[in-house]
Amino acid sequence: MKKIAIIFQDVGATLQLVPISQGFQGKNMDILNLCSKRCGPILESRGLRFTELLRRGNKADSLKEVHKQIVSFSPDIVLIGNSSQKNNLDQLVMEVSKSLDIPCCQFVDFWGEIRVSPPFPDAYITF
Repeated sequence: MKKIAIIFQDVGATLQLVPISQGFQGKNMDILNLCSKRCGPILESRGLRFTELLRRGNKADSLKEVHKQIVSFSPDIVLIGNSSQKNNLDQLVMEVSKSLDIPCCQFVDFWGEIRVSPPFPDAYITF
């Protein structure tokens, strides 16, 4: 069984990633939907189970929480969006997945804030 972690940080990418998560349901795949507080209601309205990750007071605490979630699930791949906020959930998850050698694919719904310094995702998919 393949394990896929899908990260929902902002509304734009969430609206693109929800159908992907829904499409994986019931396909012999274990899906972990991690989301920011503002994306939880969208996932809930679409009938998706999710874990809300709260940003902690500082980057180190947030990284620790993300690391705990990713390590305990142990995904085969991580799917993220792109958000322009510093130390956002997408970037934190990408850092953790790269440190654990887990492939990371970034779904790009706008080109305003593409990373110009490492870590970089393993692949970009644009909408």
